[in-house]
Amino acid sequence: MDYGTITSYISSAALASKPTRRQRFVMVVKSSRPPGWLFGPILYGIGAIQSGMIPRSFGALTVSAVQIATLGFPLCIVVFGVNDIYDYQSDLLNPRKSLTSLEGSILPPAHHEFVQKSAITSSVVIVLASMIPTSHILSRNELEATWQLYSPALSTILLVALGWIYSAPPLRLKERPVLDSVSNGLIVWLSCLVGFTSARVLTGNLDWGLADIPTKTYILGLVTASVHALGAAADIEADIAAGQRTIATRIGRRGCALIGAAAYTAALVTEAKENSVSIFGVYLLGGLGIMLSVCVDSSPTWVRRAFQAVVYWTVVSAVAWFGARFGEILSAFFMTMGLHIPFFYPQGTFASVFCGIWTSLFYSASRNHLSIAMG
Repeated sequence: MDYGTITSYISSAALASKPTRRQRFVMVVKSSRPPGWLFGPILYGIGAIQSGMIPRSFGALTVSAVQIATLGFPLCIVVFGVNDIYDYQSDLLNPRKSLTSLEGSILPPAHHEFVQKSAITSSVVIVLASMIPTSHILSRNELEATWQLYSPALSTILLVALGWIYSAPPLRLKERPVLDSVSNGLIVWLSCLVGFTSARVLTGNLDWGLADIPTKTYILGLVTASVHALGAAADIEADIAAGQRTIATRIGRRGCALIGAAAYTAALVTEAKENSVSIFGVYLLGGLGIMLSVCVDSSPTWVRRAFQAVVYWTVVSAVAWFGARFGEILSAFFMTMGLHIPFFYPQGTFASVFCGIWTSLFYSASRNHLSIAMG
């Protein structure tokens, strides 16, 4: 099926006054932003790797795989699908949004109810999956009931709840300046926390506190909040026309860029104290450069281009970092078995291949006009 056929089918599904079940499902998939399906699993993986306690048994790895699956398509229905429902009026006024646009989608009212029901079902599935790590470890060990034991479910419930209240009334954080960006940073931080807590529970390591949560997860949350602010700056005209309040309507495009530059600078300084040179440090340096460019040129056209650039840069860098760490884990695993596989050593080789594959998939999906923006 070629690109034109896919676009035509999506358009017909979107415009159907009485959509069929298949057309409803197509719009659920579209509103979930397929390229975004990578974000949750990658963040889970980052949190798990940062925990220093990677599960190795088949049962524990299976549990992790189930959780990772729910943080892809199901979580994106909650985060992006619900957003499309309540952003309908402003999306109609937004030149970046259309039925098949790369910049975001417009979800017609005929599909709102089905997408909302899908988001509710997805929320239940995600939360149920988050309870499996605790059940799994309790079936093999007698452990004291502590908050750490139930932390995977607690962090996941907070993640799902935040996905809803960002877009849905009565709280609708998206229209509460500053909180709109902060909530996006928290969504990323909580996604990492789900991976961190799950890895700890699945390995039976419950001797940790809030101070043990890696600094890198907080940094990711901070810079994500600033990226969201830049995205809001790209939508400022449509939001003003629709009467919506955002951080961008409050402080303007250049103000959002200044906040972004400050966030990336603070993150870069923090990272430099821990590592002299790292993939994450290179990412932060690139992100800082993009934010500074908007401080110089805050025209609507450049803000949109800069937002696209920082999103792509974030995805490529995250995949590269995750690929390098995953390569290290596989190398250590095979070495414990007395095996030496050149493909995984040095880890940079694996990272390059891993990054290339996932970036190609992301780029291909994006070229097919599937949105990556929060909206």
